[in-house]
Amino acid sequence: MSDDFRITRHVEVADQTARAMKRISLAGLVFGSFILVNVLYPYSKDFDESRDRRASVTQIKSEVARTTASLREVRELSGVVTETMDTIQRAPWQSHKNDLIATYADMRDRGVGTRADYQSHADATIEKIAGDIRGAISPLRTKLESTPELKRAVPEIDAKQEALTDSINDWEKSNIGTRWYGTIQGKEAALSDVNENVEGHVADMATQVTSSIDRFSAAVRNSEKQLENDLARQEQEAREAAAKLKELEDKMQSVLPAWVRGLINIEQMVQIFPIIVFGIAVYLLYSGISLTRHHEIVAQARQWSPEERQDPLYSAPWTLVYRGRVGTATTIILYTSVVVVSWIFVREGGDILIEWINTGHEPAVSKAIYKPAINGISALLFVGLGYVIWRTLKSQIRPQR
Repeated sequence: MSDDFRITRHVEVADQTARAMKRISLAGLVFGSFILVNVLYPYSKDFDESRDRRASVTQIKSEVARTTASLREVRELSGVVTETMDTIQRAPWQSHKNDLIATYADMRDRGVGTRADYQSHADATIEKIAGDIRGAISPLRTKLESTPELKRAVPEIDAKQEALTDSINDWEKSNIGTRWYGTIQGKEAALSDVNENVEGHVADMATQVTSSIDRFSAAVRNSEKQLENDLARQEQEAREAAAKLKELEDKMQSVLPAWVRGLINIEQMVQIFPIIVFGIAVYLLYSGISLTRHHEIVAQARQWSPEERQDPLYSAPWTLVYRGRVGTATTIILYTSVVVVSWIFVREGGDILIEWINTGHEPAVSKAIYKPAINGISALLFVGLGYVIWRTLKSQIRPQR
């Protein structure tokens, strides 16, 4: 291969490289701006809206579940209250009064027993009656104590249960040691008093339970209706979002090269956009180094003088050599613009990517690498710019001859 042909080829390749770099830089600027402004920004606006829609539905579903659970517990409590009321109305502890009457009759017939004996039997009967009543209401107390959520949901019923327990204790204390047993009427009055007291409290609880059931039933209906409305609205918004996504997909496909059109969707573009931008910047830097190599070979072969080497007319703006003050400033500004614009695209695209991941989307690779990768790409861009500036100014410090 003759030297003339070799030099001519270096000149041609350098010229082709410079034109390609110009085309790629302009195409990259248009591509990055279009994708970022017309595709990724609009797409990212739906992240928060989609997350809010999901959060709203989740909250309402949780409220429906909580209220439904409370309604189920209150209905179970209603069954316990009904059973308690049935037991109280049957008043099985009346048998203790009849046993006491029979015991007193036997003692009189046999002529035994002191007043203390009579009082002891009477007090024991009071204790048995109070114990039976406590046993009758114990399922009610157990239900409330074993279900803290129920106690919080119906505090008024819990208060009634506490009041009933206190009332039984007071009745027991007020009759222990007294001569309530002196007559049949006295015995009937003592039991009638406690029966009416207990029945009144349980009846109040039954009323409160019925009111609570109505209240929770209405709350469940309202929550279910709200959930139905929100789900319908979400379905409508999802259809609108799908139409919007289709429009953004079409816009994105319109600027992609024909050979990749249809192979990349918008979610994939969110993940690879910073890499594409970085790849374009790396290509321009590598091409600049290659262009400079061709330029230096031609300069040495033709034995250009230092003045000719620094003449901007002898080299392309992308060439990494000292080209005089204006030419060198042009080269540095050109590469600085490439790096700064690429950095802006990478940072903006990276922020959208991180937000996309944080809103529940699953990336193709581990979530943990994306943020360090974005920071690493940003750092490498400026390392490349530093190399460009150093390489450009080096030939002025040590001009080649």
